[in-house]
Amino acid sequence: MKLNGYFILVLLLIMTVSLKSQTRKYIDKNETDYPYNNYQWLDVNHINAIVPSAGAFFKQNDTGEFTGGYLLSNINYTPSIFAGSIWVGGIDENDIVHLSGERFNQVGKDYYPGPLQTSGMAAGTSTPEVMSEFDKVWKIDRADLLNYLANGTNTNDIENTVYTWPAHGPTNYSQELAPFVDLNNNGIYEPETNDEYPNMLGDQMLYRIYNDNKTNSTSETGGIALGIEIEDMHYGFRYDNPSNPWQDLINYQTFQKVCITNRSDTNYNDVYIGIFLDGDIGYAWDDYIGTSVYQQSLYFYNGDDYDEGTDSTNGFGSNLPVQTVTVLSSLSPTESGSFTVTNPLSAAFYFNNTSGSNPATSDPTNASEYYSYLQGKWKDGSDIYYGGTGHISHEGTSDVPTDYVFPGASDPNGIGTNGIQMEAWSEITESNLPDDRRGLLVAGPYTLAPGDHEKIELVYAHIPANLISSTKNAVSIPEFQPALDTVINWHLHDRIPSNYAAADSLSFITGQKSASGLSVYPNPAKNILHIQAPEALQDISISDISGRPVLGEQIAENTKKITLDVSKLKSGYYLLSVTSGNKLSTRKIVIE
Repeated sequence: MKLNGYFILVLLLIMTVSLKSQTRKYIDKNETDYPYNNYQWLDVNHINAIVPSAGAFFKQNDTGEFTGGYLLSNINYTPSIFAGSIWVGGIDENDIVHLSGERFNQVGKDYYPGPLQTSGMAAGTSTPEVMSEFDKVWKIDRADLLNYLANGTNTNDIENTVYTWPAHGPTNYSQELAPFVDLNNNGIYEPETNDEYPNMLGDQMLYRIYNDNKTNSTSETGGIALGIEIEDMHYGFRYDNPSNPWQDLINYQTFQKVCITNRSDTNYNDVYIGIFLDGDIGYAWDDYIGTSVYQQSLYFYNGDDYDEGTDSTNGFGSNLPVQTVTVLSSLSPTESGSFTVTNPLSAAFYFNNTSGSNPATSDPTNASEYYSYLQGKWKDGSDIYYGGTGHISHEGTSDVPTDYVFPGASDPNGIGTNGIQMEAWSEITESNLPDDRRGLLVAGPYTLAPGDHEKIELVYAHIPANLISSTKNAVSIPEFQPALDTVINWHLHDRIPSNYAAADSLSFITGQKSASGLSVYPNPAKNILHIQAPEALQDISISDISGRPVLGEQIAENTKKITLDVSKLKSGYYLLSVTSGNKLSTRKIVIE
């Protein structure tokens, strides 16, 4: 199979600028003990991250080959994350808590492969056959896909990936699953007859879909299932031969896009979505944790000056990095080219490995404790207070409640303290003993009616030691933050560098100079799109994925800023072409 040159050019451009509350019908225990084992590695750059077909990600694979599953391949496969997972909790019409989440699968599973049925008596359930069919992580490399579409080259069995891409679910399941390029806009994935193909993110992407159709006897949390379906895309970029450490920064980043859909017939209120992360900077027991409020991030760093190794884990030695997780969907780009917090998280805090810690601040062991954490409270139901360890039992803790722990001086406006301005607070100011910290970022509360969904977008930004002058001594403005700002801005302003995505690549292809200083926001957009340029705008057009113009705009003379109504455009990816000052610039935009 080959596409003609026109479609290949378009592809290059796109990719480079690129149940009831207590009576739900569950499958029986033997079926829910389905032993999913399939996984893939996201390994396009310096990060090697393992992702199984369902549930917790980055955790150690079954072979025991590595301790942890988020590894620095260029630093002796040293880990910076041990495990991560999505936690979801909500309350039904009968005031009963439903909750699903995983940590390490030590006492069971909460998640299983595949989608859930969308209607009828079986809504919100699945079958062993469907779970088996979706016990897979679909992996796509941009280079393989481009070569296949241009030359028919079946590198790494890309043809099989294209033909088995789960764009649609089985009968009685959702028919809109994995994203694809719909060349004839009929909503049907047709790789054989119409040369259609997966619509991937980044230079390498992993796609999986899973659900919480579990029995309580095998659940890690012990919670009652909600009947949710989770689509999950992990992706990364690669930039070969960088000329400096700042260009190489993209090779330390991975991104995640999550969509959580209620497939049950139950309405849920007070729904919270948590991003659990067990960040281990090499050796697990000497770490600190912090919150960067203005970046909507948690970060892990070494609690002393040297990171030891163990028999099973390599350490970072004296070259100490910072591992962060940032909720990009809480941030929006600004006209100045930076970003601002527009949808602040409800909580960002920590708890400890159970051994040796305050029992109220240790690992959760039942659904009630998981949901307490999702509400931004400790296991004993008490609020988090500013100062000390954050628990009221510590003598250094104030009487000011907070939503964010150890923010340093990143919250001068008191976003987390209801406007009360406080002094800098970190693990360093409190002289805490380092430990095995776990973190949780929480969004909500939401209402989740049948068919409703919520989306979260994340970046797991690893900041290498050569871009950090000091972590322990820079409490007010930790020195990793400029590097994290760079990564956030790359994403929010659609300027991520890679082997395939140089800035304004379409302008390069057409031989025209690109407009500098162009600002396009918000992106993704729903109803309106703002465009601003330093020089007068001359021409604006939007084209669909096949290169066909779908929207144009007449521009008054000397206009430098304009607002487009994009509410009638279908959801998907488009190309925006802007001419300003006789210079052409093209951006990829997303319409939700």
